[in-house]
Amino acid sequence: MKRYLLQVVLALLAFSQVNAEKVTLALARNPWCGLGHVAEAKGFFKEEGLDVEIQYLQSGRHALDSVLAGSAQVGFIGDPPMAFIGYTGKKNLLVLDVTVLSRACAIVARRSAGIRIPADLRGKRIAYSSGTASAFFVYKYLAKHGIKPTEVVLTGVQPMAIATSVVAGGVDAASSWDVYISTTVRRLGKDAIVFHDSSVYTAYVMDVADRSWAKSHPRAVAALHRALAKASEFVAKNPREAKQIMAQYCAMDAESMEDNWPLLDFTLRAPEQALNQIAQDGEWIHNELEGYRSKPVPDYSMYFDAPHEKDK
Repeated sequence: MKRYLLQVVLALLAFSQVNAEKVTLALARNPWCGLGHVAEAKGFFKEEGLDVEIQYLQSGRHALDSVLAGSAQVGFIGDPPMAFIGYTGKKNLLVLDVTVLSRACAIVARRSAGIRIPADLRGKRIAYSSGTASAFFVYKYLAKHGIKPTEVVLTGVQPMAIATSVVAGGVDAASSWDVYISTTVRRLGKDAIVFHDSSVYTAYVMDVADRSWAKSHPRAVAALHRALAKASEFVAKNPREAKQIMAQYCAMDAESMEDNWPLLDFTLRAPEQALNQIAQDGEWIHNELEGYRSKPVPDYSMYFDAPHEKDK
């Protein structure tokens, strides 16, 4: 009898694996993608009938590129890349959920470059990653402290090159987010100084799908939502283990994760809650960046017009 029951269980498992919906998910090794990391680590994707392949990329902007290229069906993407993509006229994207609110952007600098207070950034070379939250943060942080973009030297750098750029002296400071800030601080040691201001900018991170795929795979979209909802609930109830999971996936030390934790809100939210933020980003791009002032601000509601069917 036991042998028969075992055969039945194995057969059911095999059937579920064969019928699992395949999804390629683009994530960064970053706490901002924490619900994806937790859902993978705790098996929530599999529980909801998904066969998830994860692409680990540098940032949400790279995840967006992967979705647009058809390499991934879904990516975890912040509001800045969504704001910029609106100006291209590309419409085949659909925001499914808001997966985290983050206030973890900062500027890390070298004390040896003569930087002690925000005003010391004037005249300095500052790296940032174009099209990402780090770009929005550096412009807004400088503006808050009365420093014009023309009074610094802004240099576009890929996220994974941020630490090396600062440590090697190619730049004096860099704007980035938690995982790359912590890496830079670790490498600089006592020479590091960090400027953080949670009032300057709050990033909205969303799981964003290829629209055509989402419309043709409603069950997979609903299953993804349920898996992320489980992850959100797990984080709320088990913060200690959640921190450990994210630290492992993001290669962050426990102290850095602990420091950044209060700046992260992993409550799963309706997609429409990101619309206002993306629209504000679009207005800022139009008003502040050359090359965009002659272009109309996009109607970003085009990315929110087909809510997924969560209850199926």
